[in-house]
Amino acid sequence: MTEIILPDLSSIYLGNIMDATIGNYSIVISLVEKYQFDEIPKYENCHYELFPTEKISIPIYENMHDFNDLLNYYLYDDYSVFIHCYSGQTLSPAFIIGYLMIEYNFQYYEAYNFLVERYKKNIYVDYYFGCSSIEREMESLGLRKIKKN
Repeated sequence: MTEIILPDLSSIYLGNIMDATIGNYSIVISLVEKYQFDEIPKYENCHYELFPTEKISIPIYENMHDFNDLLNYYLYDDYSVFIHCYSGQTLSPAFIIGYLMIEYNFQYYEAYNFLVERYKKNIYVDYYFGCSSIEREMESLGLRKIKKN
């Protein structure tokens, strides 16, 4: 029997653009437009990263590798990472769902349910919001078989 290893997301925080102004995090990864990013008050003890705007329309498979590399870089060094989009309910959770799908081989619904349970907040990430393309791409590359419900 294969042991299932659940990810430790205790260093990852999700929220909206206003939550990013709190400044209690080591790293802030922004999934917003540059003009919105420029309006966030910056704190000296925090590093701010604007994920490239052209890569945030939907979390398709190719874009996820850049995001996952960035997130893993900071998590490896034990930073607390705050990830936000404008509302905190769509894009940032979608990227974490994509992260779970690729890094931990979660199915979309497993990742979605895991995220909702972990963060106890309203998350509005539709399966067709890029996540279905991640599953199809992983299947086409032979990285996993899609489970049929």
